[in-house]
Amino acid sequence: MSQLNWTQVSGEPPAPSPPAVGNWRGEYFNNTSLSGTPVLVRNDSGINFDWGISSPAPNTISENRFSVRWSQTFNLEPGNYQFTFFADDGVRVWADGQQIINGWEVQALTRYSATISHDGGQLPVVVEYFENTGLAEARLQWSLVGTPPTNPSPTGVTATMTGAFYLNVRSGPGLAFEAFDVLTRNQTVPVIGRDDFAVWIEVVLPNGNTGWVSSRYMTSDTPFVDLPITG
Repeated sequence: MSQLNWTQVSGEPPAPSPPAVGNWRGEYFNNTSLSGTPVLVRNDSGINFDWGISSPAPNTISENRFSVRWSQTFNLEPGNYQFTFFADDGVRVWADGQQIINGWEVQALTRYSATISHDGGQLPVVVEYFENTGLAEARLQWSLVGTPPTNPSPTGVTATMTGAFYLNVRSGPGLAFEAFDVLTRNQTVPVIGRDDFAVWIEVVLPNGNTGWVSSRYMTSDTPFVDLPITG
């Protein structure tokens, strides 16, 4: 799965609007080195993929040892933008010709993040990814750095994800709700509430969105049962 975020760190009001994002040009290769002629070229609406042990395009792309190059040009307001990529296995990201992320190695799901300052206007972005064997995930996110959370924690409580390598963040308190983001190991987030039995807790993500995670994977100095019930 892949995702990219950007966030504005600073800037005078009014704050810039989020960029309009078009399709990514995706070039897919049946090797891990992006070499030769792509076996598939297509438009991808986003880099948000969790292929598991499957192929991105059955009968065209192999399930293992493939690579992808995505490219797109954004039109952004001036500001500082944060790009975040979750990769299993390797990833490299360039913004305006400068490499900002380099995780080109065989690895379990790993989170990479970089912040750039942009004067405004067009910003070419290129993402390269490869899958070795096993699980395959590529997700790119972007956000304006420094934007205050839309739901800041009124409790002053934070919690750290310590129980897994990564943990799904869901839209509600239960497995039936959609997973839309993840926390990575040792990531600390504000906590704003819980369900009736403190089995699920509501957290604030770095981009200001809120979501629900299983409390069994989280560690806090404050007992979760002391939080207000919000779901």
